[in-house]
Amino acid sequence: MLFDLRGKRRRLIQAIYLSLALLMGGGLVLFGVGSDLSGGLFDAFRGGASSGNPAEQRIERNEERLQRDPRNPVVLGQLVRDYFQLASEKTPSNAAGGFTAEARDDLRKAAGYWRRYLRAERGRVDPALANFAMQIFDPTGLNRPAEAKQAALLLAEARGAAADYVRVAYYAALAHDDRTFELASRQAVARAKVSERDQVRQNLRALRQLRRSQ
Repeated sequence: MLFDLRGKRRRLIQAIYLSLALLMGGGLVLFGVGSDLSGGLFDAFRGGASSGNPAEQRIERNEERLQRDPRNPVVLGQLVRDYFQLASEKTPSNAAGGFTAEARDDLRKAAGYWRRYLRAERGRVDPALANFAMQIFDPTGLNRPAEAKQAALLLAEARGAAADYVRVAYYAALAHDDRTFELASRQAVARAKVSERDQVRQNLRALRQLRRSQ
């Protein structure tokens, strides 16, 4: 898990998260704030599940629907969202280590439906759903950086902002994918506004340091 890391590497990763947020004015991209995408990173720390949970009710209905229509992308996508919501509700807002062990059970179910969704959609992916998937596979979640990288790349291709490609580079560094790291880094610099370029390059230097530290 991300915040189980010790020493310099932990501080480096935390600094990268913060600088990515600052790049887009306090987290417009990284946390999903102020954008048309629901499901920002800190949505994962809301807490407070309620009785008669609507997400649980939708899950029950949609899993029954899926038995009749197992490749329905709308149903699969809703199950990704609802299991992610359950995981978020089971994680206290002050959880320093990311999702709880109980919440990760729901994340694993969300991950399974995301993979099925990708097969059903064959490339026509909802960017908002990719944003959820990225958080599911983040080090604070299931810690599967290769799949987080894939989701981040889908989101970057849909939106095309410099910070989106910095985020692809971040997950590529964690996944030891040097080729994607270099390609995403070039895209990030090329797409950055003049006012953003120094911050983008600073983030990428930090990510290179992270890559060497692994």
